[in-house]
Amino acid sequence: SYFQDTLAAGGSSVGIALSTDENHVYLADNGGGFGVFNVQNPAAITKDVVLTLGVVTGVKNVGTTVYLANDTGGTLVLDCSNPASPTLFLI
Repeated sequence: SYFQDTLAAGGSSVGIALSTDENHVYLADNGGGFGVFNVQNPAAITKDVVLTLGVVTGVKNVGTTVYLANDTGGTLVLDCSNPASPTLFLI
């Protein structure tokens, strides 16, 4: 898929979530980390950011807060109010 090809080699898409404004896709990509993609124009999807956060196996968002299941770090929580620059909350 476009998303998988854009992330680090060796990843495999395992979870996807759509932002509440429906302008961004959050992608958990197993060994490829976590990606945020701008899908406002489906004909020209762009990558906002890819973060290497270990093995990310799931993603769920509530508003602009994104929860990631991580094999090594447990649950990671990100503030994605600025999709191009997510902030990791320390919990």
